Order: sequence, then structure tokens, then C-alpha cells
Amino acid sequence: MKKLLQFEIKKIWRQKKLIWIFIIVMMCTAGIYGQNASEQKTKAERATEKITPFIVEISHTQGELRAIEREDQLDESQTEQLMAISDIGSTLAVWKVAINNEQWASIPSKEKEFWTYIEQYEKNGGHFKALQGDEREKAIQKNEWMVTNGLAYDDESYPLSPALVLKHTTEWLFSVLGVIILLLFFGTTITGEREQNTWLTLKTQPISKWKRYGSKYMSLIIMLFVFILLVAIIGLIVPLLLGDYALNLSYPLIIEIGDHFTVISTFRYLLKGTILFICASIFAYSLILLYSAWLKNSFSALILVMTTIFLGFMLTDVYVGWQNIFNPFQFFRFSDLLIDTSESGVFLYFLSSILWSILLSTFAVYLPEKEINFFQGKAVEKPFKQGNIQRRKSTLWNLMTFEWRKIYRKGLLGQVCVLLLFLLAFGYFLIYQEAKEKEVAYLHMLENLEEKNDFLPILKEQLTSYQEMKESGESNPYMDIDWQVTETKKAITLIDEEVNRAKLAFSAYQKENWLPFYEYQLFVNRLNNQEFDTGIVTYDRVRSIGKMSLDASIAEKQWLMEHNVRPVFTGEFVTTISHHWSEDKGGQKNWEGANRRVDSSGMFVLYLYFQHHFYFILMILCLFLVGGGVASEKGKKPPIRFLLTEPLTIRHLFHGKWFMATTVALISSIGIFTIVLLIGTIFNRFGDWKYPILVYDSTSLASTENYTGHISQGMGFHFIPLGEYLIKCVVLYLIVLIFLITLAHFCSLFINNQFSVFSLLLIVAVAGYMVSSEVLTKHAHLSPFTYLNVSKVINGEISTLINNPDITFLTGSVTLLVSTIVLKIIGSIVLMKQKKIVGLKRVESKGKSV
Repeated sequence: MKKLLQFEIKKIWRQKKLIWIFIIVMMCTAGIYGQNASEQKTKAERATEKITPFIVEISHTQGELRAIEREDQLDESQTEQLMAISDIGSTLAVWKVAINNEQWASIPSKEKEFWTYIEQYEKNGGHFKALQGDEREKAIQKNEWMVTNGLAYDDESYPLSPALVLKHTTEWLFSVLGVIILLLFFGTTITGEREQNTWLTLKTQPISKWKRYGSKYMSLIIMLFVFILLVAIIGLIVPLLLGDYALNLSYPLIIEIGDHFTVISTFRYLLKGTILFICASIFAYSLILLYSAWLKNSFSALILVMTTIFLGFMLTDVYVGWQNIFNPFQFFRFSDLLIDTSESGVFLYFLSSILWSILLSTFAVYLPEKEINFFQGKAVEKPFKQGNIQRRKSTLWNLMTFEWRKIYRKGLLGQVCVLLLFLLAFGYFLIYQEAKEKEVAYLHMLENLEEKNDFLPILKEQLTSYQEMKESGESNPYMDIDWQVTETKKAITLIDEEVNRAKLAFSAYQKENWLPFYEYQLFVNRLNNQEFDTGIVTYDRVRSIGKMSLDASIAEKQWLMEHNVRPVFTGEFVTTISHHWSEDKGGQKNWEGANRRVDSSGMFVLYLYFQHHFYFILMILCLFLVGGGVASEKGKKPPIRFLLTEPLTIRHLFHGKWFMATTVALISSIGIFTIVLLIGTIFNRFGDWKYPILVYDSTSLASTENYTGHISQGMGFHFIPLGEYLIKCVVLYLIVLIFLITLAHFCSLFINNQFSVFSLLLIVAVAGYMVSSEVLTKHAHLSPFTYLNVSKVINGEISTLINNPDITFLTGSVTLLVSTIVLKIIGSIVLMKQKKIVGLKRVESKGKSV
């Protein structure tokens, strides 16, 4: 057993997979640290926003007490309150100075002083409203922890301290993503042996079955711990080398378990996350070990395991009763388990994962082995066209035909199509369900707005109280009764109008009359834009969601009313890139979710797939299928040696592969987009061509004299029809795909291994995109990598964020096509001038083609 395990570890080492794991972890950690470092210029601003509500309330309270003091009406408790308020104000001033001077180590002590004075203030009858209940208790306990451990303040949203950088890294890599990475690199250890027929050799050796499977499984467990060790080491070393923070894993984190919360150190948090990741990984390993006993093809095993995990996870997430320690798919709910599970509960999950692992591994060992092939080509195939040979076709055409037949015979095309159809069907099911839920919830809100408005009864009660005070002649030196009555009536009238418009919108929607529906939403937008006299009630959405969101929401409703487009649910507002939620990430997430448009019509589903970057999956699969180039003909037994004995040159082979690769990729992509439209049309409707899609315009473009769009917060925006948006997205996606295939085939001229080609392509594409969008912003429109993010190019987001108005659909199309042509020309020149490509000598023959 020991020798078998050493043999497995040596194989993994020689395959150089650990190098790629190292690169992935390093890129992830460096990317997180780089992103956090780029946000440090606004760290003081975010820290100030945290204490701004405190300053506002204390200033207001102090002003009121000073006014009473000037009238010489302070009682003893108010005098004590004023003294405490003065101390609180001084502490806040010092706290703010420390933030402005970036004295992060002194901030926890200032915060402790602040809460001490708040306690004194409230003991004397004062009431501090800015932070109450559990949120205040969390802040106090967290501050006490930091002071006790001598910790400096760090921005938890964009941290640079080693402990919090490691926390962010593990949240990415110790998740479903990390499990998938481990399965892709190491999970096919048995099916890989089966595909290469070396499994039969192992079976002829005097080694028991449980030792063969046991050594394989133990090697996977070792790779799991190597992965964890790499993440921990790199996640700590990068911030230690690049930052100024010392290593301290005691930074406090809040964990809520049921109705209670507790403060734990970052070390304990990371330990919990690591244990849960181990639970999920060993279950996934056991599952693929079981499937590998029955399947011969690695791709089929991976697809089956991921499908099983995905379905199990979704069902567990939907049915609350399934969320227990006995359900192995509960292991994959990492974020929820980290927050809701105690340390003893984590230990029980660990025991459960071990039991499941033993059970599945036992099944894999003692159940009979099979060799099931899904979508795999047969050992003996019938000849195409009954063996007839076409002699009059050109060499390029014959090579293209040859490449197509290879793709078809390998069965990879069938595998990719089945995977995409499964993802499309399941994705549409989720979208359909969400769209229905949002529609029902929104209509229910319209119908019952009056009952759900808790503020209206309070206003009416206050109005009655004010009117009674006025009738009785009661006076109050600090309150203008007439003003209160007038302003309260204004607020009640406005809320009544909102309720009436909501009822009208609900009844009109049932009759498919969209105009009252949009009039209600426009009224809500204008109300939050402070276009009405709202009386005693203040609608202050502008501070949180931003002026641009309100302006865009109003312009959107006017477009919808003009074109009479069917509503897409849900909320009344348009989400934009200019929110001002500061530290309230929970509030931002809830608001964005409430206003996220979802519809199951064909065109809108395709829009959602582009908006949520589903096209990257399609792009990756197309590259996996046809992106290998001439590297696919190299390897241990290179077929290229046989091909070059024919009257061909490697240049013919290169161009033939490229033409067939682009043809298959383009037809496959267009076919997938068409299927999306058909599915949506069959189960709902085709969609509305005129539905408005928000497009941002950069500051440079919006400031020109002939600009015709809307201007808000110094930026411009306009709307385009959904149909136009989709056409541009599809066309730009296809051009990007052609460019990436060309780049991959170009790299294959110098690299022997397909996996190395794909890895190099990924590194070049990611690095090119980051350099273009972060460093060379003024010339980003000339880089083909800028246009990889298709949806954000078409909606103008990239152009606006880096203020480069030249990043457009037309510029991107030209840049990508020119880059493709340049790569093709350089590749042709290289092939013409070199007789030796990657150490492979071209062999020419004068024999006739068979």
C-alpha cells in the first residue's frame, strides 16, 4: 500500500499539476490583494462614513441641549447629559482626526472611549439612536476584543492585513470553486488510467482491489491537504511581503448562530472554513471514486459528479428539512454553515463526511466494475460516405473535412452539447421559477399596499392628536401645532395617492393595460426623487441609491410608457454603477435583489445569460473542443508525424484546423443562442424587442455639445432596445471567440501540450484584460483583451469606469478582427520560415494521397 501511494504521488508530481495549482492559488491571492490595495485611497472615506451617523446625531442632540441651556431650563439629568455629550463630541472629533491622518492603530482605543461616554450618557437618561440593539452590542464586543489584543483598525471590505486577506482568499478557494478545481486536476485518476488502458495493466499485478482504490483515494486526500497548505502559505506570504501589517490571526469576526451572535478570532473562523471544505472535498472524492468504477471516460465522470452535486445542492437549498448533518450535499452550503454552525456542529459535519466517504468508497471497491461510455466514439466505426473518396477537392477542404470527422468521431462534440443543453434547461427552470415568484410577490404588494404600509396609521394617529391639541387650545413652546397638522396632512394625502395608484395598477395589469402600471412606478420614482412636497415624511433614497439610479428609473418608465412594452418584474428602480451604500452591503444586496429584472421570455433569458456572463462557459467549452490547434496532434505518440508523411505542409494543417475550429465554434454558439430563444418562446413568449436596456456614456462623451442622452452625476446614459443590445452582444461574442481561437492556435505552434496551450491562453487573456482596464486605460480601446467582457462593453460600463469613450462595439469589432488577421499573418510567416516547430522535424513525402 505504501509503495502504491508513493507511485501515485510520483505520477502526480511528474504531470506537473501541482505547478498549475500553485499558479491558480497565486493568481487568486494576488488578484484579491491587488484589488484591495487599489481601494486603499478611499479607506479613510469609508471609515468616516461609518461614524458620520454618530456625529450627526450627537451634534443634533448637543444643539437641542444647548438651546435649553440658553433658556436656563436644564434639569440635573440634562446637565449630566450635556457633559457626556460634550465628551462624546470631543472623542468623535479625535476619532475623525485619527482617520484623516491614517492612524489606524489608535482608532480602537478611541472607539472604546466613545462607547464608554455613550454608556454614561444613557445612564443619565439620554438615548442614542444611531446604533441600537444587537448591532450596538456587536460593535462593543468587537471593539473590546480589538483593544484587548492590541489590534489596529482594518477595512474589512478591502483589507490588507494577512489574516483578513487569507479570509477573503479562502472564501474563494475553500468553496465549490475549490472542490471543482481539485476534481478537475486530480479527480480523474482512475478514469484517466482506463482511457489510457493502463488500468488493465494494474489489474494484472498481484495487488488487491481495495489497495488499488485505497492508494488512489489516499493520493487525492494528500493533494487536498497540499492544496490547503498552498492556500494558507500563499495567502499569508503575499500580504506580509507587500504590506505593512504584522501576522496576527486574532482579528475579531462576528458569527451569528440562530438568534445569538458570538465574536471569534480569524483563526477559529479559518479553521471552521477549512474543516467544512475538507468535508465537501472528501465526499466529492468518494463520489467520483464510485462513478469511476463504472465509467471509462473522464469527461463523463466529471459531468456526472458535478451534476449530482449541483442537483443535490439546489434541492438542499430549496427544502429546509434537508438541511441537516446527514445530508452530504449540505456540506456545500459553505457560507451558510460558516455563519450558522457552532464549532461542535462543524465537528459533527466532519464525522458525517467521514461516514459518507467510507460508505461510498466501500461501494466502489466491492461493487463490480463496468466500462460505461457516454458520448464516446466506438472502437470500430463505419467509413464516411461508404468509403468513397473525393479526389477533386482542394487540400484545405480535405483537411477541414478530416478535422470535422475527427471531432465527430471522438464524441467530444456530443459531450459538450449535452452539457450545454443540461445547463440551459436547468438555468431556464430557475429563471422561470424566479420570474413567477417575483411577479406574484409584486402584484400581491400592489393589491395590499395599504395594509402593508405601517407608517400610514401612525400618521393618522398623530394627525388626530395634533388636531385635538389645537382644538383644546393646548400650546407647546417647542412645537408649531398648525405646521405639524399641515405637514402631516400633506404626507397622508401623498401616501393615499400612492395606495390608490397601486390598486389601479394591479387591476389594469390583470386586463393587460400597462399604462397605469408604469404610471404607478413613475410616481414612486418621482416621489423618491423628492419632486413632491411630502410634508412631514422625508423620502431620502438619493443618498443611498444615487441620483443616477433615480434619473435612469424615471427615463426608463417614460420609455416603457411610450412604447407600451409588457412589464418585466420586479421593482421600480434601475440598478446602476453609482450606488452610495458605503458599509451597508447587506442593504445594497437586498435592494439590488429586489430591483433585479427577471423574465422567462426568450429574448430576456438570452439577455440574462449575457448579463451574468454565461457566455464564458460556452466560450470555454468551444475552446476546449477546438482550441488545441496543432498541439492536439503532438504528444507521446504524435499523429502529426503521420500527417506530414502525406503531401501536406504544416501550414496546410494549421489553416485547415483554424477554419474548421472557427466554423464549429461559430455554428455551435449560434445554435445555443437559438435554442435559448426557442426554449423561452415555447414556454413563455419570444419577448419585447423594444424593452429598454441601460447604456452608460463616459464623462468625456456626455460633456460634448451634441450629446443627446441623459446626464446625471457627471455621467451620461441612454437606452437602447433589447433586440439591438442582443444583436451587438452576439456579434461581438462571435468575434471575440474567433480571436481567442486564433490566439490559441498561434500558441500551439510553439507548445506541444494542449493543456499548456489552454493555460497560457487563460493567463494571457486575464493578464491582458487587467492591464488594459487597470493600467493602459487611455489606450484600452486598442487592446483586443478589453472586449472579452462583452456585456460590459455593449452597455458602456467599461468605457464609463475608465473614461475612454472610444471603447465601443464598432471599435471592438475592428480591433479584434485586425488582431486576428495579424496573428494569422505572423503564424503563416513563422510556418513558412521554420522547418522545425517545437523540435518536430517536418517530413515531406511525394507519395499519393490515399
